[in-house]
Amino acid sequence: MNNAAFPSLLLSFEPGRIFIFFQLLENGFIVKEKIGCSVKEFLCNRMFIEQEYLDNRIQTIFLNGKPVDDVNSAIVRDGSSISLSAAMPGLAGATMRRGGTLASMRSGISYVPAETGFDSFEGKVTIKFFNLISKELGPEFLNRGIIIEGKTFSGFIVTNRKIIEAGLFSAETDGVKIETEKLFNIKWEDKAELLLKVTGIK
Repeated sequence: MNNAAFPSLLLSFEPGRIFIFFQLLENGFIVKEKIGCSVKEFLCNRMFIEQEYLDNRIQTIFLNGKPVDDVNSAIVRDGSSISLSAAMPGLAGATMRRGGTLASMRSGISYVPAETGFDSFEGKVTIKFFNLISKELGPEFLNRGIIIEGKTFSGFIVTNRKIIEAGLFSAETDGVKIETEKLFNIKWEDKAELLLKVTGIK
């Protein structure tokens, strides 16, 4: 993924407070990568999620709002949205679980591949993490960097200003260190997208 085109923001943050950024992962972050591949290939080979983690920890996957059972046949396309969740409680959770015994109860809404054999090219995908997936994968993805819309980040820092100020050690935009006050004065909403990196420092 070529991140050079995006304005960047690096935040050095207290690890115990990084959870505040998980809401950005739940709302959805943007990935620009090669698509036209299976969900499994995209998650494991593009997003570098271990196959064992995919097989055993990620119990529910939605592709464009539809639950996925077969990660090998579900195809990621330009504009796709992928939501990842650990096991969810109750009957609803059991019904949505991929490959579960109750999966047949939602056959009418499950993802069914319409075609195969897509060409591989760069496209935009929105990814969302929920519950334990945010906690377990979130810090690593934040450390690597996530692309989010400027207006989304603008609203986020306004709403969470106090806890961000309490946990922030330093901030850099495009490699230049800035004062905390300037972080909140920049008109992030004017930027279409930005690359956000959050690194935990004790």
